[in-house]
Amino acid sequence: MSVKDLTTADLPELEAQLQHALDKARGMSLPAHAVRNCPSDLQSQDHAWRMVQNLQYLIGCIENGRPIY
Repeated sequence: MSVKDLTTADLPELEAQLQHALDKARGMSLPAHAVRNCPSDLQSQDHAWRMVQNLQYLIGCIENGRPIY
């Protein structure tokens, strides 16, 4: 299924994915060596929050009837 094929019927699944992504992003603790800006730790954290933002965007587009790019 393409992202552009998403409909309001997919909202419950997207909201569940969003909740899971939020829990994961908020639950990530920075290890002690993160002070040195370890790229792998920062990339994992960035990826988790990007996933949250992408899901919020998709849900917002579907709820407001906007096209998804």
